[in-house]
Amino acid sequence: MMDEMQLGNKYLKQIFQNIQDGIIIMDECREILLMNPSAKRLTGWNMNDRVPFCSFCENRNLKEGENRCYLIESNEVPYFLSKMPTYHGNKIDVEMSTALMFTDRKTEKREYLLVLRDQTIQLKEQEARFSKLMIKKLIEAKESEHKRLAQELHDGVGQSLYSISVALQAIESYVHNPKLNT
Repeated sequence: MMDEMQLGNKYLKQIFQNIQDGIIIMDECREILLMNPSAKRLTGWNMNDRVPFCSFCENRNLKEGENRCYLIESNEVPYFLSKMPTYHGNKIDVEMSTALMFTDRKTEKREYLLVLRDQTIQLKEQEARFSKLMIKKLIEAKESEHKRLAQELHDGVGQSLYSISVALQAIESYVHNPKLNT
């Protein structure tokens, strides 16, 4: 029978292999030391590649001695959204988070966990919700305009018919005036 440690490792391996989020272990130079299949599928990167800078880090202004990688520089950042370059040359929208996983006591070298969550589906869902809302608002505006025009036509036509009726009654009384027949 497996002890708890072996059982825990068994499940951790299954989680690592099957989770949808890309999981990467990288050093402080962003060299990939370990990655799960989802990270490979999402980015196309390989073991020993360097994780490229995201669009935020590529463009941010640095203070002297500051690491260009914002996630490595700022230990308090739980996650943020950015675009990451893939091996195709495309950039994908991802939610990223990182954590310091290990520091070698002798060499002071650090290893970081980088988690990448693809935001493409969420962005498409958000766009679809926005499109549905816009269509709903357009339909409501169109219905409102139709009601307004119907009311205007109803009121305008009714008023015109009433005016014509009054005018016809006046003409009729004028036509039946005996003074006009002489």
